[in-house]
Amino acid sequence: MRRFHPALLAGLFFLLGSFLTRVVFALRPESAELSGGELLQSFAVGMGFDLVAAVYWITPYVLWLALLRGRVARSPFGRALNLGFFLGACFGVLFLAAAEWLFWDEFAGRDRKSTRLNSSHTDI
Repeated sequence: MRRFHPALLAGLFFLLGSFLTRVVFALRPESAELSGGELLQSFAVGMGFDLVAAVYWITPYVLWLALLRGRVARSPFGRALNLGFFLGACFGVLFLAAAEWLFWDEFAGRDRKSTRLNSSHTDI
């Protein structure tokens, strides 16, 4: 079972990264109008989605570890592959968090621009 520890750590890193991303989004000015109950609900629903996504995300790695022979897994080549996948998975989580931040920053910028244009429009 020790063989699956890196997969478990990668899954936990995914959940932690998703949670911290949600916390950062909750601190954005656009979220100021949400009540505490709405924020709690968004965190609970988000964690449910994140658990499902983590299972889908980590399944290929778990299958690879399960089908890999013990001797190959303990070899330097197997350890290098394992480390490479783990570091790649961690990079993927950080990349996803940065992409989400940039996406929502762009979305909020367009929303502010649209609001400004609509408020300056006057009917004749």
